[in-house]
Amino acid sequence: MWCRDEASRQAYLDEVPRILGELLARNRAVYPHVNLDTARLEMELGTYHRKAKQLDQARPLLNDALAICLALAGPDDRLTLYVRNNLASLDYVSGCPTEAELGWREIVASEERHPQSDHAPLLGALKQVGDLTYWDGPRPGAPTAFRGPALQRPVPPDPLLEPPRNGAKDPGRDGGAREGDGVAGD
Repeated sequence: MWCRDEASRQAYLDEVPRILGELLARNRAVYPHVNLDTARLEMELGTYHRKAKQLDQARPLLNDALAICLALAGPDDRLTLYVRNNLASLDYVSGCPTEAELGWREIVASEERHPQSDHAPLLGALKQVGDLTYWDGPRPGAPTAFRGPALQRPVPPDPLLEPPRNGAKDPGRDGGAREGDGVAGD
């Protein structure tokens, strides 16, 4: 969003909850209440309220979104992980760091159960727990580090960094000229 001045920017931002609220109401009127589109809109509106420090308005939306995601998609679905991350962030800013940490740890446990192609929720959860431990110190009974399979899984080799196998020559690795490089004698 590009705005010339702060007043215009704020006017656009003030429209976000109204627009999301209208979309959510329309979605509930047209489709059954329990669907993932509703959960997504509730998460977006709840996240907006959390960022605007309207915590009492954010919690019911995020709780409902999480309940819908768990019922329809399960605990390891991408949307469920995003909602769980937003709910954990809400718990943290609400002064409940232990509940927040439990939410973030559930995201890590989900990665162990069912590895995701989108690692944003996992990376966000690891960062948040790391920051929480760094700034607040370890809490009684909390594990000191993540030691699960999600962090011990070997990284797949990058074919561009691996040496050629089976004696195959890779003309790009030996530093020599390749055909079509524009070198004299082509």
